[in-house]
Amino acid sequence: NFDRILIYILSYYLNELERFILYHKFTFWGSLKFDKNRQELQSYFSELTSTRSIRDQFVRIRSISEILQFSKIDEAINYINDDLNIMTSSSHGGATTDQSLTPDEIKKFLSLRTEFSQYEIQQLQI
Repeated sequence: NFDRILIYILSYYLNELERFILYHKFTFWGSLKFDKNRQELQSYFSELTSTRSIRDQFVRIRSISEILQFSKIDEAINYINDDLNIMTSSSHGGATTDQSLTPDEIKKFLSLRTEFSQYEIQQLQI
């Protein structure tokens, strides 16, 4: 089945993309460009299939992209709180995702931003 193969290949590719991201630094403008490329990639794969949602495969990459676009480090606290609220509300009737980023991963991706102080990231209480 084409859709299954596509999902498998996409899953592998997105895992490799996440690893690749960890070896780079981003400015705010670079993170905007990354998000634009992510949206184009997601759109491309969405057009290839009609029966399966590609969106679920992009949850982690989309979250990473959002984190890279924070204008202040403190936005991570709001991000975690929003994520917890979504998981709490979805556990009362919807499916939760196991692809959410952990606080340590959020700090790791925040540290990729050139404008953010490593000290401030480590002091972040999330």
